[in-house]
Amino acid sequence: MDTNTDTNTHIDTAADTRAEAPAYVGIDVGGTFTDFVVWQDGGLRIHKVPTTPDDQSRAILQGLHELGLIPSPAPGGAGYAAGDSHVGVRTAHLPSAHPLIITHGMTVATNALLERRGAA
Repeated sequence: MDTNTDTNTHIDTAADTRAEAPAYVGIDVGGTFTDFVVWQDGGLRIHKVPTTPDDQSRAILQGLHELGLIPSPAPGGAGYAAGDSHVGVRTAHLPSAHPLIITHGMTVATNALLERRGAA
């Protein structure tokens, strides 16, 4: 029986066991689409959003939001605007019980090399 009457020092050990498993996210930014593969809680999800060539991070953030892994970028879900994506990452306030482990790759450069286009 807990005889501690100081509620400020009580530790809820049950809360420590309620943490969700991490979400493992693979992201590939391509010339047309940005693809996502999510492994979490023994399940696999695949998602795709259009790539945003002016700021490729916008498509990444939008896809993570659509998958429910990060909150809406702005009140009312206004979307990710060019130039503010880095602010969106810092202010996302992800709950510590739901960590994201992200692996990111880009086929944009590979495609440009294979197709012999881009800067010479």
